[in-house]
Amino acid sequence: MPPTQDPQANANPAPAPLPLLTAGEQLDITAAFNRLQDVIGAVNRGWTGNREPGTLIALIHSELSEALEALRTDPDAPDGKCPNFRAVEVELADAVIRILDMAQTFGYDVAGALMAKLEANRARGWRHGGKRF
Repeated sequence: MPPTQDPQANANPAPAPLPLLTAGEQLDITAAFNRLQDVIGAVNRGWTGNREPGTLIALIHSELSEALEALRTDPDAPDGKCPNFRAVEVELADAVIRILDMAQTFGYDVAGALMAKLEANRARGWRHGGKRF
């Protein structure tokens, strides 16, 4: 049952302490993201050149829609191209690939923004002030 349908799950339990990333871990994650961007650029098979950012965002969205459809159809179904993984996992990976590709294309520091956003989220209240979803 999704948490929004279970009244007990919507109670405000005491939040667990948030794990912190050390400066070294942040550097490792940033380096890994940047390396992934390089790898994605190398295996993109012709999807380079003059690309409009709105189109790239729409393509990221399409991968998330495919992940939703995989969940709606059969959450445990194996992917057709990567059968060792569920289809939803592969579609989420496709979204990450497209995000990192766009970041490389336009010089966006997604890794740095991710680290900053995690830190900002630590300061937020439970469910961002009690939002249901």
